[in-house]
Amino acid sequence: MIVAPIASTDRVRRSALTGLHQFLHRHGEIPADASLDLPSPRPALRLPTVITAEDLDALAGLHRRSPLLAATMALAMASLAGIPPLAGFFGKFLLIKAVVERGLVHPGYLCLAFTALAGVVISLYYYFNVVRACYWSADAPDLSPIQLSKPIRLSLYACIAGMFYLGLFPNCMVELATEAVKVLR
Repeated sequence: MIVAPIASTDRVRRSALTGLHQFLHRHGEIPADASLDLPSPRPALRLPTVITAEDLDALAGLHRRSPLLAATMALAMASLAGIPPLAGFFGKFLLIKAVVERGLVHPGYLCLAFTALAGVVISLYYYFNVVRACYWSADAPDLSPIQLSKPIRLSLYACIAGMFYLGLFPNCMVELATEAVKVLR
């Protein structure tokens, strides 16, 4: 994400900003039609919350209590980790692609690309700790089923479909992000 301000060519800068916009939108930090340079009535970035062991323990046995919630959580974590074919993959891909393109001209950028890839690998451990808690935790304190209303179930199915749709067909979001980045010129 730090590539956009330091990119030297317009093509690399546009590619980096498009990836940044798409990454922030996919992770729910900004709306799809937001421009990265306009102030927002709400903060553009939210501070992450800290997950404690107690919070992860609350997810123990979720796959037995609500398979749909557990599957949605697992897919969301995989998307955040940047696993294809889910939505989170292309934001990370475009950012790293812009850095590697620049690294072919200036090898120092390859160090930045390596650091970004190392961050992705490290994040896999943390994201999949949540999945592990949902599916493979032995000590589930409460196994009572979680009843989901029809609108909630439909919303979860829509989220799952959206993660796959945006991962398999990213062109619509890439084009929207590209148009939003043009405002930055």
